[in-house]
Amino acid sequence: MKKRTIVILANKYPNFLEPNVNVFTQQITWSLVDQGCECIVICPVAINYNKRNKEFPCVREEVTESGKTIKIYHPRYVGFGQTHSLFLKTRVALTTKFYIKAVEKVLKGLMKDDVVLFAEFLCPSGVAASVLGKKYNLKAYMQCGESTYQGDVKYGNKKLVKLLDGLTGVVALSGHTRNYLTDAGVYPSEKIVILPSGYRKDRIYQRDKHEARKRLNLPQDKFIVGFCGSYDERKGVLRLDKAVDDIADTDIVLAAVGKGKIQPQSEKCVLTGPINHVDLGWFYSAIDVFAFPTYNEGCCTAIVEAIACGCPIISSNRAFNFEICDDTNSILIEPDDIKAMSDNILLLKNNPELRERLSKGSLEKGKELSLDDKAKKVLKYIFD
Repeated sequence: MKKRTIVILANKYPNFLEPNVNVFTQQITWSLVDQGCECIVICPVAINYNKRNKEFPCVREEVTESGKTIKIYHPRYVGFGQTHSLFLKTRVALTTKFYIKAVEKVLKGLMKDDVVLFAEFLCPSGVAASVLGKKYNLKAYMQCGESTYQGDVKYGNKKLVKLLDGLTGVVALSGHTRNYLTDAGVYPSEKIVILPSGYRKDRIYQRDKHEARKRLNLPQDKFIVGFCGSYDERKGVLRLDKAVDDIADTDIVLAAVGKGKIQPQSEKCVLTGPINHVDLGWFYSAIDVFAFPTYNEGCCTAIVEAIACGCPIISSNRAFNFEICDDTNSILIEPDDIKAMSDNILLLKNNPELRERLSKGSLEKGKELSLDDKAKKVLKYIFD
């Protein structure tokens, strides 16, 4: 059978400057390669954002854990920013224009009849996939997983309808991400498939708790509440920090993996800072419950990974969780209800039967969420 070629358009991809940036893009790429596809990544680099970006090789090769080789292209371009400030739409339009030109320069040299474009995520890569797919008569898809919809403020909904009309289809990470596209009227629901985030089975799986705690130098005799994500207001590390602090039981502690501008303050915090993605399976196996009081997500990869390792979940009663969290594996609460967070952490600590039931529920649900399975479904959607 002829080998299928997918060109992945990325805004960022793990690199020597940021080895842990957008790991989810790398992992779906690896999973698609494992299914027998040829994957080529085009990740333009804005040379005006960071002086060291000029050090990026124009093309490099990456060898996956299964021994497959992926080519990654880093064409240069000038970006004008996407943050909310003066003349946002003008700046986004210019950034998108130069991003598309950078991608096109590489794409022309890769052109084959069976090439399919697959973009992560809307701005600017999704728009680039649509524009270039239409121009060169290629099948073009976008994976949509932003925590909030910003197409209206960055492009304007009316303009975005035209910009996305070259897409063959969209992969949404949740009903939440599908709905914000359809509610804005920028893409039809019948051309959107929902496929949640996934985890790599070779990295993320349940280990022995004692060994995991020993490896990470975590206390063996404590009830550990885990968090993994950016230290910011949206994901709620300080809300969780406060919830753990408010619990009188000194056997309950917090392990918060991540980085950001704000830092956990509790004296009960026994682990802070980033860890490598390859060690995350050990982290999830070391904790007793994974708590993630986030306000918005596309579909949280950290929650999916915690589920795969058998963690009971405490998270937000929001639509972005509904594909992966239910009463078989989780307790869903209002993300700013600190008392409910404290009460449910204490409930799980004092109720081993409930904790065991939710843990088994997570392991069962995790069987449906591997990246191998997702890659197969993506390929079926694209090529069938």
